[in-house]
Amino acid sequence: LQSNEPYELECRMRRKNGEFVWIHTRAQAQWNEAGEPNCMTGVITDVTERKQMEDALRESENRFRELVVRLDAGLVIQGPDDRILFANPAATKILGLTQVRTTGSSASDMDWKLIYENGNPVPTDQYPAQQVLQSGLEVRGMAVGVLRPQDTEPTWLIMNAYARRDESGEIQRVATTFIDITERRFAEQALARYNDRLDDLFAERTNELRRARPDADPATAAKPQYL
Repeated sequence: LQSNEPYELECRMRRKNGEFVWIHTRAQAQWNEAGEPNCMTGVITDVTERKQMEDALRESENRFRELVVRLDAGLVIQGPDDRILFANPAATKILGLTQVRTTGSSASDMDWKLIYENGNPVPTDQYPAQQVLQSGLEVRGMAVGVLRPQDTEPTWLIMNAYARRDESGEIQRVATTFIDITERRFAEQALARYNDRLDDLFAERTNELRRARPDADPATAAKPQYL
């Protein structure tokens, strides 16, 4: 009445039986020629179901966010322009960056570089997210090393990337996940060296037996003659 404008709000309303419902109400005062309000007309809608759905969605999002934050795997979300929109704590730890340094940057702007297993650098257009943006196809099981400026040895990762699309099929987001396999890689290398050493020992023993056989054959032949 003071502003001569319609009002609109959502609030809870308690019914006579004590039950609470959510309502959306919008109303407008009607004025006469003398500038006096004659009546108020409006609409009240029961939006309880919608509010319950919103609460359930909000709770689901909170649980999902908590899961992402606690996840040991790195998760990076990028837009169609390759800009990083979100990185979970595991991702910033693995990449050695802060959340502020990561968000809004492009993967090609970072101080770290990806390298192949042979030590050659990965071209930026072959980064997992770039491959998805260019081809629209998922990238799965890409083994690369991330070499940060302060490191002398790379951290080895297994990376996956996939696209999220809108209703028209356009890519809106690219999610890249990765896990640190450095310790597993070292263990595999140690096991390979151990197996190589066993092969060498087996070959040495075989050669020793082969060299000893000429000396053993006459004694073996003389045994029945002696008996």
